[in-house]
Amino acid sequence: MINLNDERFEEREFKIFNGGEAGVVKGCSVRVEKKTANDVENAPDYKLFVTDETGAEFNKGYFKGNLDDMSEGQEQFFVKEMKHLAKVFRVQDQLPTQVASYEELIDTTMKLCNKNQSNVKVNVAVCYGTVDYPRRFLELDGFWGIQNVEDGMPRLSRKALTERPEPDSDGPDITIGGGSEDSGVADDWA
Repeated sequence: MINLNDERFEEREFKIFNGGEAGVVKGCSVRVEKKTANDVENAPDYKLFVTDETGAEFNKGYFKGNLDDMSEGQEQFFVKEMKHLAKVFRVQDQLPTQVASYEELIDTTMKLCNKNQSNVKVNVAVCYGTVDYPRRFLELDGFWGIQNVEDGMPRLSRKALTERPEPDSDGPDITIGGGSEDSGVADDWA
């Protein structure tokens, strides 16, 4: 028996972060969540959620699986990002001076950020990716795109896309549904 009144089948209101507008958004709340046993297997190990004043949010995922395969430049970028997040959440003084691995760094940073997330407000710079890497949905404009409100305003980078890119139209024209009279499908709704 299918219960049509089950909450799973109800429509939900979807809110779009900042109304879908790229730019700087002030006074957002922020939180960090760790992957749970209920999450799908390929879900990020951690997610950084940013919520605007309407309750709409976006998130950025962090994976631990590829930390051992980083180039030297990626390693530096990763460490800078973790230190920046610690500063955003006001826990930079609690980070150890040394860690044994990049996995320990992300685990420690995210745990500290999670413990101090309740009163943190941020300003964020969001965009639709960059000129080189356009995206369909709003995202942080790099890790520098999030600042604690006490630290001022982030800025959009020079290559940030402020307009949502149009989907590619180079593919074949596909029509879904709406069969024609000569479709060969019998209509028994008479």
